[in-house]
Amino acid sequence: EKILSEVGPARAVAQWRATTLTLLSRRPAFATQRNLDTEAVAQEIFSVLSALLPPPAQLEAQILSSLRNVLRVAVELSIEMRSQKAEYIMLPPLQPEYDTQGDLVRKVHFNAALMNERSGDYTSNDELERTQAVVKIVLFPLVVKKGDDFGEGEDEIVVCPAQVLVAGSKQGKKVVRVLSGAMDIDNPRRSNQSIISGLESGGMI
Repeated sequence: EKILSEVGPARAVAQWRATTLTLLSRRPAFATQRNLDTEAVAQEIFSVLSALLPPPAQLEAQILSSLRNVLRVAVELSIEMRSQKAEYIMLPPLQPEYDTQGDLVRKVHFNAALMNERSGDYTSNDELERTQAVVKIVLFPLVVKKGDDFGEGEDEIVVCPAQVLVAGSKQGKKVVRVLSGAMDIDNPRRSNQSIISGLESGGMI
């Protein structure tokens, strides 16, 4: 794909990638290998996590089954995204940095155009941006669609904002969960600048 992109038009390369990957993903051998690889990853993740925090013996099978389901959906989503003519990219936003003592050394402020607060403790994403709320943790990365449905152009559309939690809490107050189109791809929000280049360059967005 990279070589073709250097010599061919973007639309033709996108068509080739989408068609080729779709056909390959339908082969029985591909499905078999995908299942084997997914199981291997699930076992490795479970082994590492179990060493850090051993699960109750009676729940091991249930936990492993849940992990398999998460990975299965992730693999299917990855294949589906790469089989489209448009390019879908998952980009984690800049994350807070901590020193060896666990103290915060670099803050990342909330950006309503690229993030959605998931705790349900706040009534407005825009208000979080206005007050420069500090991002505490990233739960799910930013999903960006680059190009149109035919794989042409450089426009970047936020398909799904990064799901984050911010520092502080409003526990005890009546709140309404913020949706703000977090999972709504029918009403995408275009960025005012290049999202991808901004994140890759390390600039604060």
